[in-house]
Amino acid sequence: MRYEWGGRGVLLRDGEPVGRAAKAFWRERATVTTDEGTWSFRAHGHKRIVSTGPDGAERVAAACSGWLSPVWTVDGEAATYRVRRGSLFASRLVVDRDGGAIGGLTSAGWATDRPALDVGPDVPLVDVVLLLWVGYVARQRASSEAAAATTAAT
Repeated sequence: MRYEWGGRGVLLRDGEPVGRAAKAFWRERATVTTDEGTWSFRAHGHKRIVSTGPDGAERVAAACSGWLSPVWTVDGEAATYRVRRGSLFASRLVVDRDGGAIGGLTSAGWATDRPALDVGPDVPLVDVVLLLWVGYVARQRASSEAAAATTAAT
């Protein structure tokens, strides 16, 4: 199945709307609403993402470790996932569960920062929403770090 943040904030599953996603313009914050509830995400420092679910409780939903090749540990509702780069120079992120790859995070299109996730139907929507946001944050940070490194080198 392919999930993506479509244009105008529509959350898509295989091209069909399943919810709405709104991200803040200047901050790493987002709110996603589906038939299953509403989730809010925000950065808590540079290494953590905090999530607020339909019950209103905040929890650390993802934590980043590593520097050269960061790995995100994502605590979903159904499982714990790892999000990492496919290779040192690849922009595609690999999603692992139980030690094996189960999907990949990419850009939804050529010239967009909207995330897309290809994953099997056994991953629940609540986990998909969180993985999409982690993919967005990881890709944005990698892009910012690459731009800063290029600027510093010149």
